[in-house]
Amino acid sequence: MENKMKENSFNLSQKLIDKFTDINDSRRKIVLLCTGSFNPIHKMHIIQFQLAKEYLESEFNYNIVGAIISPSHDKYLKRKLGDEAIPFQERVLMCKKAILEEKLENWMIIDEWEGNQDEFLDFFEIIQIVQNRISKNFPNSKIDVIYVCGMDHFLRYKCYERTGYAVVERIGFSLEDSKFKTDQNRDIYFFKNTKKGFSMSSSKIRELRDKGESFDELTYKSVIERLNEIGWNQ
Repeated sequence: MENKMKENSFNLSQKLIDKFTDINDSRRKIVLLCTGSFNPIHKMHIIQFQLAKEYLESEFNYNIVGAIISPSHDKYLKRKLGDEAIPFQERVLMCKKAILEEKLENWMIIDEWEGNQDEFLDFFEIIQIVQNRISKNFPNSKIDVIYVCGMDHFLRYKCYERTGYAVVERIGFSLEDSKFKTDQNRDIYFFKNTKKGFSMSSSKIRELRDKGESFDELTYKSVIERLNEIGWNQ
């Protein structure tokens, strides 16, 4: 299928550009990527990036130069959630607010490319497109993309048949299982969730909202404020 999709920049800060192009650091450069609904973003979305970064840097001495959140297309979300779907630009804004609240803006970015296309693209396609765009924008730097996800996602979409995944443990799955063994040659890495957040999910937030219960612990103050402003939390 021919792509007629528009190129656009990653809108990187100068600090990120410097990290992407640093020739004095000989470590392998990695960009972490996660796609998804982010309807709305919650704390575990950010935590899994931090855990992946800590694991890959401490265990393999990789240089994690950045992390990219790529919110899914409105067409996909409408099919999945119907009237529960938060519009793309609002989800982007909330993701940006979460990053600012965590003071991670010099390491994490929101990529709006996926949501601005004419049609929904599968995450397998997004991984390759992001890799190609990084290679095109930074031709003198060898930077590899690794996709961050949970064990449930990894199995559901048979990601084990591919390469380039950093997988965080989930309830109901064990790192003792032979299916979840790190394979550096294939760039497949499994790591523990060492922080609270196993039960965090966007669907849990929606469930608590529908019950009239607080979900303050699951997401960010700035995100909750924006949800209130658009009338979502009513």
